[in-house]
Amino acid sequence: MKRYIKVFALILAAIMMASFFVGCKDEKKEQFVGKVNGVVIPDGVFINYFFNEVDKEYAKEDWAEKYGEKNGKELYEALKETKIDGKSHFDIILENALEETRLFMMEYDVLSGKDTWPNENARKEIEDNTVSYIEQMSTYYGQSFGTSSVEEFVKVAFGMYYDEYVDFLTMSGCVEKYKEDLKKTTVVSEDEIKEFFEANKKTYNTVQVRHSLLKLEDDADDNDKAELLKEAQELVDKYNAGEITFDDIMKESDDVDSEGKPNSDGYYTVYNGAGFVPEFEAWGVARTEASDKIEIVESDYGYHIMMCTKVFDLTDTDLNTRVKEAYVEKAVSDAVDKDVKPHKDEEKYKISSYDKAYTEKLAKRTITGEFEDEPSSTADSSAQASGTAGATAGATAGATETPEVKDAEADKTVVAKYKDNEIYKAYYSQFFSQAMNIALQEYDFTEINKLESKSEYNKALKELFNKEYKDGKTYLEHSKGEALNLMLKFFATKDLAIEAEKGYSDEKKQELLTELDGQIDSMLMYYGESYGVDTRDELMMQLMGMKVNDYKEVYINQMLVSDYSAEIIEDIKPTEEELRAHYEKDPDAYRVVTVRTITKSIVDKDGKTLSEEEVAKIERFVNTLKTKYENGDSAEALAKGYSDTVDSYNGLIDLVKTSVSLPKEVKDWAFEQTEIGAYTVIKTDTAYIMVVLEGLIVYDKAEGITALDTTTIKSVTDEVEVQLKNTTYDAKIDKYVKDNNLTLTDVNEEVMASVIADYLSALDTTTEEEKD
Repeated sequence: MKRYIKVFALILAAIMMASFFVGCKDEKKEQFVGKVNGVVIPDGVFINYFFNEVDKEYAKEDWAEKYGEKNGKELYEALKETKIDGKSHFDIILENALEETRLFMMEYDVLSGKDTWPNENARKEIEDNTVSYIEQMSTYYGQSFGTSSVEEFVKVAFGMYYDEYVDFLTMSGCVEKYKEDLKKTTVVSEDEIKEFFEANKKTYNTVQVRHSLLKLEDDADDNDKAELLKEAQELVDKYNAGEITFDDIMKESDDVDSEGKPNSDGYYTVYNGAGFVPEFEAWGVARTEASDKIEIVESDYGYHIMMCTKVFDLTDTDLNTRVKEAYVEKAVSDAVDKDVKPHKDEEKYKISSYDKAYTEKLAKRTITGEFEDEPSSTADSSAQASGTAGATAGATAGATETPEVKDAEADKTVVAKYKDNEIYKAYYSQFFSQAMNIALQEYDFTEINKLESKSEYNKALKELFNKEYKDGKTYLEHSKGEALNLMLKFFATKDLAIEAEKGYSDEKKQELLTELDGQIDSMLMYYGESYGVDTRDELMMQLMGMKVNDYKEVYINQMLVSDYSAEIIEDIKPTEEELRAHYEKDPDAYRVVTVRTITKSIVDKDGKTLSEEEVAKIERFVNTLKTKYENGDSAEALAKGYSDTVDSYNGLIDLVKTSVSLPKEVKDWAFEQTEIGAYTVIKTDTAYIMVVLEGLIVYDKAEGITALDTTTIKSVTDEVEVQLKNTTYDAKIDKYVKDNNLTLTDVNEEVMASVIADYLSALDTTTEEEKD
């Protein structure tokens, strides 16, 4: 559903406090590279940047002329002896590495003072992932480096001790996470993306080409090349004379799969950096319009006969995504530069306490690989990193202050009674939202999601709520009654948990409430402004539809019921016979149907239907595609070559009964099919869609292909097991309710009505400007 809808989650997400690394270990290490803003530069940071600078020099054309195959100690001595503009090559590399190190430390220091800097939990996760990453690299590449342990591998591969490498990757990981989180909150408009694309069209131009390769053998001489070029030219001449089609040229292609069929029927999407042969890629990205003209492009592989069949614009999903990502990347880079660059020449961000001898010792070690037996101590290495952290802790902690708590008293309005116990309004608010969300799960929001205006979207939602859902009731009417049913089962489940001696102690309750308070404080500090709220109560009204003290009791009981339910469901162990019987009750509920769609739109960019003449032309074209499929063209090649909505899966999608990703007509047709390869053309309000059945999965049988590797027989049987366990659990609760004649009493209709009114009022977001 769209971002505008207000969904009251059952349990508030556990977002932890974002105060960074409180405290700092003692700095026992006597030697270090230097300090930036009073913070010790970790050895691993300097070694990384020194390593990078050596690599940059190695990549230059004159490296081999200067140093040949020298390495280790011999290379180190040669770098010291070689002079460039009066300085040793070693000193030049060292200076550049120190400057890059300084800039990194400055960026780290400035960014770590931001509110959105990774908190302690996030940093721990980054460090854990770093350790796993290093271990995986050691496993895969250790043998080729001649190492038998992770520690040895890091020394040989990266020129530093294990702890030094972990420190550096963790620090740089925090910087990257900050930037990634910034990307997620960077909002861009389609106009901005379009403007960026137009200004950088040469960089992002994306085309579809069709090509046939006449391959040159590895041992070919000039005569062979001439002969092959002549053959290619003859094909071009025949094509230009109208004697053959490009399909005929494809029959001569050497770009084929294991069965001898042309890969993708010769169709490829080409853009800068796509990874094609340079000459092939350069020709493609230089195209500015589609054409039936063909050209010969020479590469080391032979002669490519090429035609540009399509020039993509931003309506193409993949191109739009790539351009948007590049724009966001630049926006984040600009934002970081704006924060960091003003500090570049500040005295405090220059390297102080510089130890030249120790720094050169580290640099020499990086080149020669000559390590001492052990670093001064593992703790010392960690102390450097925590020294960096400690320097930023004060700034981070001071960036925000814990909000003053002024929560309102809990609302004791009673909506009903359960076993003579009063149930407060907050519970009904919670379960009404849940009931509504469940009812809307299978609704197709395709048309509503096209609405760009927030007020129009919310208006459409309110109209939807008053549409018939089932049994003659609207969504609102159904959810009104279902909320009471859910509430009854909830309290019955709580009874079962207490009877099973699974209830929470007072200490446990207090622990949970303390955690909840911390979560709410954190949310308010870091997201209050974006929500437009100043108090904890205002925030909780936005998130949960109730104030803090209303939510606390609900939260404790939800956690209790959740824990108990999970334990009971886990203990349910259905037999194979029970699983199959449950599946047979409704096979279509679990069956997976994989289809490939080739879509040709019949609306313009504003959503208006094209003229009758244009629609008829598109219909004829789609029927031509159907004929091509009947004559042996693969559905994948047709989707890649002609569909208006080609994605990375080339139109392939796995469908289940509840899928809403394709029009209902397409899904209905797909679930009626039983034979792989079945196909049809379906006209919708917006497109002609050729649909091909590519795969089927039932309980114990799979045919054809799937879009996702995770769509398997096991995924189907796992879903059957999950649903059977849930059904069994629900039956247990229903039986308990029935056997004990449990019911809600003294139900207050006025309170229920006020909850529903509050729910709907959240959708009244029309601005004064929109009203006018």
